[in-house]
Amino acid sequence: MYASVRLLSPRECMGVSDFQFLPIHGVPGRGTRRFPGHREVFFYLKDLCDEFGIMDVVRLNTKVVRVAMTSEVAGGHSSQMKWQVRSVRVDRDNGEEVFDAVVVANGHYSQPKLPTITGTT
Repeated sequence: MYASVRLLSPRECMGVSDFQFLPIHGVPGRGTRRFPGHREVFFYLKDLCDEFGIMDVVRLNTKVVRVAMTSEVAGGHSSQMKWQVRSVRVDRDNGEEVFDAVVVANGHYSQPKLPTITGTT
């Protein structure tokens, strides 16, 4: 997460229902600002992941190269629709797996993305 990140929405809108983004007084890295900066957002997300064991199922340093709907076949009969995901990991070979659901977490807080606009510098 780059250092200049600041939420455009108040912390009350950022939190999830089971884990609110509450102001915390007197704890390093936490704060009480209504529009938190990158350190507070980082620690909130870290605490959320720790609380619910999210990092056990998250794959960092992985590039998804293809996502497509597929129909799994079980016992010769087509079952419910699934997601077929092909990915490339930095530390492993390519892989392809089938999932019930897909979450897009594209990491747009890690590097600023600036559009190229013709006629501007």
